[in-house]
Amino acid sequence: MSMESAKAFWEKYQNDLEFRKRLNGVNSEEKFFAVVKASGYDFTKAEWLHVVPIKCRQFVPHRRPGSVRWADIH
Repeated sequence: MSMESAKAFWEKYQNDLEFRKRLNGVNSEEKFFAVVKASGYDFTKAEWLHVVPIKCRQFVPHRRPGSVRWADIH
């Protein structure tokens, strides 16, 4: 697990629309980290929280029911 992996995941999320779409159905921390691992990334919740800006933890990617809220992943 590494901070570099969390940073790479965050960078990909910000810059890759198709990747963001894969996260649309994620509605739990468990599912979020399943997508993380399935995508080839490996980081802890603490590393994720260190990387993601606080203001983005409240971000709801597509504002639809069931979408992950970064606030739910801490």
